[in-house]
Amino acid sequence: MANSFGSYQLVGTGGSSSAADLAWNTGDQICIPAASAVSSTTLTPTSGQPYLTGGLGMLVGSGIEVQGITFVANAASSGLTAHFAFLAVPDEAGLAQATVVAVSANAGSAAWATNTPKKFSFRTADGGSGFWTPALDTPVYGGVVQVGTTPATLRGITSSGQVSAVMVPKWGASSAGGITTPATLASVLSLNDAPIMPFCRLSRTYN
Repeated sequence: MANSFGSYQLVGTGGSSSAADLAWNTGDQICIPAASAVSSTTLTPTSGQPYLTGGLGMLVGSGIEVQGITFVANAASSGLTAHFAFLAVPDEAGLAQATVVAVSANAGSAAWATNTPKKFSFRTADGGSGFWTPALDTPVYGGVVQVGTTPATLRGITSSGQVSAVMVPKWGASSAGGITTPATLASVLSLNDAPIMPFCRLSRTYN
């Protein structure tokens, strides 16, 4: 499906008509693309661990402003102390790592309800700074971290092994845990194979 970010297919969840699924079909956006064999599944995050999706699967065109990113909870969170999102670009010199290029504000202890999309903004305010704009067409990862007793589970996809283990840059990845706030996220992340990739949607708008 062509869109303002590139010519990549958008992923749904297999025909479900819930409001959270329909949200993927609105606005100017790019999501992780359809692979040769995918099925909807749920990512159960570990507190304080970054999860990334994209790489070769999400290409942002030159000059496009990425102002926000959305993930969708499957089951609600409880006892969160921090949660935030980020963008990272695969390193040309070491494709098993990625450089963080934008980080959202900390959503703190705000609840993340069942079957609910949550948008994280990279701008400090409407019309403010903080968004990311690549100078060239660039593959990018969307990432999310939740810290607390029970992070929200995230809607995503699983696919055959060639996607996570063989694709370079990786499509789905995790990185070292122990994150507590946006300030403790490393500027360069080492990537580990993660066959479950959370759905994410990039947005060109603040709201």
